[in-house]
Amino acid sequence: MPVLGLGVYRHIDTAQFYANEADCGEAVRAAADAGITRDQVWITSKILPQTWSNPSTAFERTKAAVQQSLQRIGFPSIDLMLLHAPGPAEGRAEAWRALEEAQQQAYSPLAKASKLNDPTVAAIAQRRNKTPAQVLIRWSLQHGFVPLPKSVNAQRQAVNADVFDWQLTGNDMAALDGLEQDLVTGWDPIRSHEV
Repeated sequence: MPVLGLGVYRHIDTAQFYANEADCGEAVRAAADAGITRDQVWITSKILPQTWSNPSTAFERTKAAVQQSLQRIGFPSIDLMLLHAPGPAEGRAEAWRALEEAQQQAYSPLAKASKLNDPTVAAIAQRRNKTPAQVLIRWSLQHGFVPLPKSVNAQRQAVNADVFDWQLTGNDMAALDGLEQDLVTGWDPIRSHEV
């Protein structure tokens, strides 16, 4: 998925439950005849909740399920692998840990605006002549995350996207890294109960 540009890429949404991963992989290979290469198609798949229903086997079964999806799709990677639904709370942490081994990505990089007034973030933003939101998005990018900032305001969307022609210094990054609070602003697949 491009860091910026939602809506301007080709996306295939498949899942083990849909039983169409192999068909989707074949469709992507067939698209090459029309000049559409694999790197131009974003593939998402999902792990069945039954996979992690037993906490003692959830980690290994989830890792195996990812490999099975890769084999069915027929590519060495899947761009985004999800837990299909909240599923059973038991075992979810182990399933999530298995997915984290494969991919790391950011969610809610602006912490639902709860960190925009943080003194450290504000000081860095002032020194760089940027907004606090831009600082947090840039921090995510420099860590290799794919931040997904949410805003319904067109002006804020444009400002949030203006983060590619500058970088945070090593000191800025260290100061922001030091703010780690294990803050979860949405549904937490490890701590939350079944929804």
